Amino acid sequence: DALARGVDDRVLRLAAADAALSTGDAHAASLLLAPLAADDPAVAATRAYALGRAGDVRGARDLATQAQAQAPGQLDVLLRAAAALLLIGDEPAAQVAVETALGLDGGLTVEGGARDLFFARAGALAARGDHERALLYALQAFALDPSQGAPCRAVGEAFLRLGEPALAIPYLERALRSPPYALDATSAGVALASEASLSDEERAAARAEIARQLVGAAAAIKDEPRRLAALETLVAAQRPPQVEDLLSLSDALLTARRAEESVSALKRAAELGSAEAAARLCRAYLKAGRLDEATVWGERAFSLGPDDPAMALTLIEVYRVRGDLRRAQATLDRALARNPENPQLIEAAKGLRATVTPQGLPSVFAPR
Repeated sequence: DALARGVDDRVLRLAAADAALSTGDAHAASLLLAPLAADDPAVAATRAYALGRAGDVRGARDLATQAQAQAPGQLDVLLRAAAALLLIGDEPAAQVAVETALGLDGGLTVEGGARDLFFARAGALAARGDHERALLYALQAFALDPSQGAPCRAVGEAFLRLGEPALAIPYLERALRSPPYALDATSAGVALASEASLSDEERAAARAEIARQLVGAAAAIKDEPRRLAALETLVAAQRPPQVEDLLSLSDALLTARRAEESVSALKRAAELGSAEAAARLCRAYLKAGRLDEATVWGERAFSLGPDDPAMALTLIEVYRVRGDLRRAQATLDRALARNPENPQLIEAAKGLRATVTPQGLPSVFAPR
């Protein structure tokens, strides 16, 4: 229909390729652009980017190189080629393209604000839900200044939004190593904050946010060592640490056979008022046969969570193992008073009753 109305085939292909890229169909975009790429370096650079998104490493590299050779003085070609090269992991070649562009236009320097404009454009596109094009602009911002945390984080977050955690992780890890992480909105536009302009609290909060993203990304690809490292960074950055993150860290440390550190994380969580952490410590010491410590932590768990039947059951088990049926029954009575219909507590009452002899205590269990 468009052709019948006299719309040029080139215009149609460019529009369709742009739509395909925005919707994540990089393969279709590369096919649409193929007939135009030979004579147009800008199209060649865009197709190189599409091939990179489609996973064609060799094709992306060859076409990015071709585009630069055809238009060594064309800024948009050089920067898009740099983005394509970053996609396939060839950062040295990308930096060559960027250095060429910087030599052509001093306005592309950090002081000139080009990085910040690309960064702001990436943010605007992400806010609109156009995550594919947001990635393209984030990569160009990163190419112009890979030393800064904000562009690194922008690329990582773009990959996360696109459901590609494995590609996000290296950029997020780099962001943690490359402060600052924030943006300052000024009357002149958007500018990356200098490290000096961030307070200690802002830096710590930014590190925690990035680390949390890394935890999720590593979990998605089942990379437990990376997840553990991210959890350690997350907890270290939090002021104070969050209980749930300490519990997750404890589990991860235990899986990594770092038992002492796992216990330390649980104790920190218990000190912050976590009944679950105290109960876990109780169960761990009970399993190890360290009944005194188990009792201390079991009693702490019940005092922190008196309305939680699980805390009562944990302490009851400690008393039962110790043979202290009076205290076991007293704890059960308190728990049933708060949760009289709880099936686990009712079952525990039956089990405790079965352990008491006719001469034992309490007398309410003696035969009538």
